Amino acid sequence: MPGHAAIALAAGPALASYQLLDNMLAAGPPRTDGALFDGIDTTLPGLVRFVAGKPPKELVEGLTAVAAAVTTAQKSFDTLSDDAVLQPLLAGLHAGTRPANPVAHDLD
Repeated sequence: MPGHAAIALAAGPALASYQLLDNMLAAGPPRTDGALFDGIDTTLPGLVRFVAGKPPKELVEGLTAVAAAVTTAQKSFDTLSDDAVLQPLLAGLHAGTRPANPVAHDLD
């Protein structure tokens, strides 16, 4: 495309760092943040906080089941073998896509 330079990215891992320069939080006791997402729920079950009103029970259970399946798959990978992750991941996929999942119905 004319006027746009091509950007070539090197293959492989890339590193980046962040430094908090200022914040907009109310004054409080000084704290040292150890990581960028300290204090922020980044879990799958934590996504229910974005649901308006009370989240459906099926959604909470589905996200919790997917998260548990991923944890099981990670433990299986660490302690057993690469092949051992297949069953837990399939269980998580099933839990996240079953017809009772309210998210699937909202996409229609």
